[in-house]
Amino acid sequence: MRAATISSKGQIAIPKEVRDALHIETGDRFTIEVSGNNIVLKPAVTITVPKEQAYFWTQDVQEKLRAAESNFQKGRAKNYSPDALARELEKRR
Repeated sequence: MRAATISSKGQIAIPKEVRDALHIETGDRFTIEVSGNNIVLKPAVTITVPKEQAYFWTQDVQEKLRAAESNFQKGRAKNYSPDALARELEKRR
């Protein structure tokens, strides 16, 4: 175990042997969690999404998709012909 010092900017250096052992490179991103009296760093998972598709990953859309999947799994789904679907959507306007 090695001691580390926090800078005046709140920064801490990860020792080279730790970076090498964990394949940490310049620019890698991490999430920071508190677990009891410990600070836990975990690699952040990032994906690049085209700007026009960013809405899909908003919290609101993801919650709606989870709810829809749950309803489907519970058998709460309807089958529509194209015409019946169009009529149903018109009623909801």
